[in-house]
Formats: sequence, structure tokens, C-alpha cells
Amino acid sequence: MIVNKYYELQTIAPSVLGNTFKNIKLTKILNFQEAIKEDTSLLYVNDNVYNSISQNPIPDIGDMTFYVFENANGDKIILSNSWIQPQSIVELSKISLLTISVTNVTHEDNLIIQDMLRNLGFNNFSVTV
Repeated sequence: MIVNKYYELQTIAPSVLGNTFKNIKLTKILNFQEAIKEDTSLLYVNDNVYNSISQNPIPDIGDMTFYVFENANGDKIILSNSWIQPQSIVELSKISLLTISVTNVTHEDNLIIQDMLRNLGFNNFSVTV
């Protein structure tokens, strides 16, 4: 995976981590020593992940790579490479539809926003008032 790219992926332990993460941006790739500074609960989470899938022995967390993601709400998500189903990783390159709602605007604001979108090179859009 590549920093600053967007991904969709599934985990090996949905009951602990959640099943599917969509439209998450990879912001950092860390080793364990770096990752534990970002989230001190990683040891606990790792034990829970492997206990939930009944895998023994539990892999050495010190050997894992950690991915720090950010979701659309700005929340940080840290996942080990070992907790992700490798075949589920999809790099997202396009968004098919972007919906933006702007409240309390004037008709003039509407025209300004449309002009700004055109100036930025976005010509394929529609506006509903």
C-alpha cells in the first residue's frame, strides 16, 4: 500500500476490528515501536484479534507493520498488516459521485460556487436548489 492513497479493505477479525473499511486514506506506515506510540492499546487489540479467530500461537506483534488510516470523518484507524485480508485490499482511484450540501447560501453564492468549480476544471456537475 502507498501513503496518501485511498483504500477499501476487510479485516480477519470483524467482531474485534469491524468488517469492511471503505474510503480510508493511508497516512503512515509504521513499525511496532512507532505504532505503539500512536495507540497504546495495540497489544490488547492484537490478542483479541487472534483469540477471536482461535489462532495459536499469537503472532509476534513486534514483527508486524502497521498502517495508519484516516476515514472521511478524520478519525484515525490503525491496522496491522496481519489483521487485513490481503485479497480484499482495493486501491480507490475514482469517486463516482460526490454530494456536497451547502446551507444558508444566496443565489449569488450559488453562481460563485459554480464558477469556482469550473475554474478548478470541474465541468461535469449539476446543482439542485
